[in-house]
Amino acid sequence: MRAHNQHSETRCPSDRDRIVTTGPAVSSPPVRIMDRGAPHWVFGASVVFMVLTVAFALIGDRRSADRRRLLASPIGSTSR
Repeated sequence: MRAHNQHSETRCPSDRDRIVTTGPAVSSPPVRIMDRGAPHWVFGASVVFMVLTVAFALIGDRRSADRRRLLASPIGSTSR
């Protein structure tokens, strides 16, 4: 004879059985692109943004170095 299980198929769902969500099921554009079978587009876009970030950082660093050099030079002399 089988032992009686209080959690049989007829049990009511309890709090531990409910799924917790953070809001409506709206996916972001990269997720939708990947779901359509084109993850290389997401990868390519991230590479483009990374390259642009590095380029802008190098440009900004060069400009700030030029300003520091200009401010550090004696008045009246031109370094260019």
